[in-house]
Amino acid sequence: MRQLLTITLLLAAPAVWAQNGGPHVPDMEELFALELAGNPVISPDGRYILYTKQALDFENNTQLSQMWLASLEDGGHLQLTFGEKSAGNLTWSPDSASVAFTRDGKIHLMARAGGEASIADSDLKGIGDLQFSADGQYLYFIANQDREKEMKGRKDHLGDYQVVREEGTFRHLYRLSLDYEGEPEQITSGTDYSLSGYDVSPDGSRAVFAASDMPQLSALRSLDIYMADIEAKTAEKFLEMEGLEGSPLFSPDGSEVAFTSSQGFAYNAVLHKVPARGGAPVALSTSFDEDVNPIAWNGDGILFRGNQKTESHLFRLDSGNGNVRRLTDGGLMGFNFTASDNGRIIAYAAATGDQINEIYAGRPGAVKKLTDMSAQLENFILGTRELIQWQADDGTEIEGVLIKPADFDPNKKYPLFVVTHGGPTGTDRPSLNIGRFYPLDSWVGEGAIVLQTNYRGSAGYGEAFRRLNWRNLGVGPATDIIAGINHLVREGYIDEGRIGCLGWSQGGHISAMLATYSDRCTVAHMGAGISDWRTYYYNTDITLFTVEYFGKTPIEDDAVYAKTSPITYIDRAKTPVLIQHGENDQRVPIANAYQLRQALIDKGVETRMVVYNGMGHGPSTPKMRRAVMSHLDGWFRHHLFDAPKPDFIDPEVPEKEGMDKEE
Repeated sequence: MRQLLTITLLLAAPAVWAQNGGPHVPDMEELFALELAGNPVISPDGRYILYTKQALDFENNTQLSQMWLASLEDGGHLQLTFGEKSAGNLTWSPDSASVAFTRDGKIHLMARAGGEASIADSDLKGIGDLQFSADGQYLYFIANQDREKEMKGRKDHLGDYQVVREEGTFRHLYRLSLDYEGEPEQITSGTDYSLSGYDVSPDGSRAVFAASDMPQLSALRSLDIYMADIEAKTAEKFLEMEGLEGSPLFSPDGSEVAFTSSQGFAYNAVLHKVPARGGAPVALSTSFDEDVNPIAWNGDGILFRGNQKTESHLFRLDSGNGNVRRLTDGGLMGFNFTASDNGRIIAYAAATGDQINEIYAGRPGAVKKLTDMSAQLENFILGTRELIQWQADDGTEIEGVLIKPADFDPNKKYPLFVVTHGGPTGTDRPSLNIGRFYPLDSWVGEGAIVLQTNYRGSAGYGEAFRRLNWRNLGVGPATDIIAGINHLVREGYIDEGRIGCLGWSQGGHISAMLATYSDRCTVAHMGAGISDWRTYYYNTDITLFTVEYFGKTPIEDDAVYAKTSPITYIDRAKTPVLIQHGENDQRVPIANAYQLRQALIDKGVETRMVVYNGMGHGPSTPKMRRAVMSHLDGWFRHHLFDAPKPDFIDPEVPEKEGMDKEE
């Protein structure tokens, strides 16, 4: 039996590491150990902030989130939940005196000062989207419709089966009386629609909600707005428009409803309003050339989050004239925006180029940092982040994030990691986002450069830029990235013999395209990626995606599906590829992985494939994350840092306490 070693020792020790806890490059396990803050929710009176701290609990193999309270008056922090179960779906009572949240599948209520939480017991599954009524007498939520009895009878009689795309877990609206008398009431029901977001009118008489005719993503095209009479427990379609409608919000007086409408993934989500009693919708945000993500009405205005290139800000839209005003300062990369009832105090989470996510709050233009999560980085030597631009072959300007070693020397030659985001409407930002997927700062600390590209189709650069992916998925982004690599090579500090390309989902598809369409990358990785758009189309749970981007089905236009598929260029393939995929991936079914693997083997190209049992489209547990990252890390260290070939079958693992060692 081989000597057992800790995982940290598997990483080659960089020269910059110091002894005794001094400044050093963080290893993978140190990145995993970081605690992350997020999900701020401001109290209606603007005096307190709820937020979560998340840690990876490897012993119980879960991502554990605990609820915290911050006071804007005295700057104090109080941990409200403890133990081995996560708190989520945080929300405030209207009087700011208590909070509701979910834990272990149940609804909990707790006084603002903490203490024992009351449990609203229910057998309902999938509880989420908690919202108090304006008078504080009810707590509304969405949960899975209970069909356990019917399904048990079917299974007992006929065995276990499913009817593809004709059944599923329908989501419906419920309310719980806070006097704890009786079970939660089901407000909507049936199999005509499945909810995905709602709001309750200020007088508590109605609920407006977005719903699709089936609970699967393949039914997104049927997403419409409905209106429910809460006491009568009836609902009917409120709006029928072309496109996807969502995010409905009542105005403060209940007379109007705001909602978003979009023609699809690559089009802007435009904010509209409509009289709550019915009428013609009015588009409000047509002057804002990006997606609008509404947060709340604020008097006669509507607060929303929006992107501006790599920045993310809070905006206020005047519901009367459609004028848009930005409320947050330039350079912000903020998320989870929340506001007090009067809109005068805001809170959000944000990272910077040298800080991980922190919680901020205060008056617009005068917010203060409430947390100090970045103190965990005190002894880490991290890379520097900057934005760069280059021109694609067709003249389009592409922006990217460049991460360099702290001791970068322009006269040296560095291996290059090209990390491609998914979506394709994701956005890479020059913020410190470390520790959960790719060990970027470990690689940079070892002496590498990282390039993250906001290729054509990325969000933040306007609808026209996102539409440049039309009938051009894979090929367009790949050529944008190749142009970025060539730009860095011309700068003189990239080792052309050591260029690694990696990505997950759409990013995995693009890195696979780079490995076949081109030989610019010397080693590649396809994580949960598409090898053939035809294989994807016939198997995915979101079939409408390809029709939206290609305009037609594979039967109607096979040529465009072939042009944009890595498998088409397999005869050119020379680049070694690591393939990683979840066994139960419905978004990008695993047939894509097996297809590329076999095609590369048939061509004699080095390839390895790892399937993660029980995993869907991405790692959902700490041990899955550790496996995915350690396999990927070993693959690239072997090819770019000349480390030994990783042993995925019989890896070295750390000793467990009390376990006997064999010499």
